[in-house]
Amino acid sequence: EPRRATVQLPAVSRPVLSLCAVAAVTFFLGLGVQAITDSDEGFYAEAAREMVEGGDWLTPHFNYEDRWQKPVLYYWVAASLYTVTGPNEFSARAGAAASGVGLALVTWAAARRLWSRIEDAARAVFRAYNYQEIRTPIVEPTSLFVRSVGEETDIVGKEMYTWTDRDETSLTLRPEATASVMRAYIEHRLDQRTGVKKVFYMGPMFRRERPQKGRYRQFYQIGTEILGVEKPQADIELILLAQQFLKSLNLEGEIRLHLNTIGDAESRAAFREKLVHY
Repeated sequence: EPRRATVQLPAVSRPVLSLCAVAAVTFFLGLGVQAITDSDEGFYAEAAREMVEGGDWLTPHFNYEDRWQKPVLYYWVAASLYTVTGPNEFSARAGAAASGVGLALVTWAAARRLWSRIEDAARAVFRAYNYQEIRTPIVEPTSLFVRSVGEETDIVGKEMYTWTDRDETSLTLRPEATASVMRAYIEHRLDQRTGVKKVFYMGPMFRRERPQKGRYRQFYQIGTEILGVEKPQADIELILLAQQFLKSLNLEGEIRLHLNTIGDAESRAAFREKLVHY
């Protein structure tokens, strides 16, 4: 019995389709409203029209003079569309709009590849040190962060995204992950199990930062926690962990390690007193 040869095409993921839809609407919806690429689009469109009317598909012309400000492929695309739909705004600008969609897809693919590389490197290093991944909710009760971070801190007072739910419960988009990790640690009674608990997490955090370079209101954070040990060797391990992670990304030569301490309760009180006096 003859066998049928089947070819299975790769499935297009939902993020790719969503990105294509958003980019298409962004670029194509504005056709005829304002320039997509630059203010000289009208000249390029006219050069493509003269290419069709004159029959010279090798040398683009504008007012019957050679015009090479754009690659000839740009004129070919517009001229080809002219032959199908006639000279109109859509045909003149569809090539630029399609290029914009393509650029958005290329940027997304490059960013996704880099993003995956960073996350994979983090997981490899953390698991080599026997850290287990923990995933906590993005939305938590506001009281969790008020108790852990401090009600008088800038994070709680100025930077949290907080709202009241239908049942009058105050909820917050997590500004950091340590509080959520500790909540899960206690809630699931991990403190009653023997041994040291070492976990890592990665994901989006949210703070209403003042917009500036390098600060985003949704940012992504990778972190680790060691639970059940008070020895300073734990701090040393975390420093080595961070070093190995950055080394795996070939960033070791780009960083410097600075060690600092906030002191004990007595020295902090003395420092605060002098700072207030100053």
